[in-house]
Amino acid sequence: MQQRDVEHKIFMLRGEQVILDKDIALFYQVKPIRLRKQAKRNIDCFLSDFMFQVTENELVYLVSQNAIPDKQALGGYLSYVFT
Repeated sequence: MQQRDVEHKIFMLRGEQVILDKDIALFYQVKPIRLRKQAKRNIDCFLSDFMFQVTENELVYLVSQNAIPDKQALGGYLSYVFT
């Protein structure tokens, strides 16, 4: 993945620059569910604002900004984002 590819995956939510869990997983070549499980398992290793789950309203915003094509693109769950 090249720098410009990563830059297109950064969005603003809650005043923070964030990347969707599915995009981080793609970068590391793992499944998003595995990435989330490992991050939650090791949450003490991260700052408190390192990761948060998007709300339904934020999900609608991400769709409107073309961050994701539609809600179903996330597999029916509210995605986590990483700062």
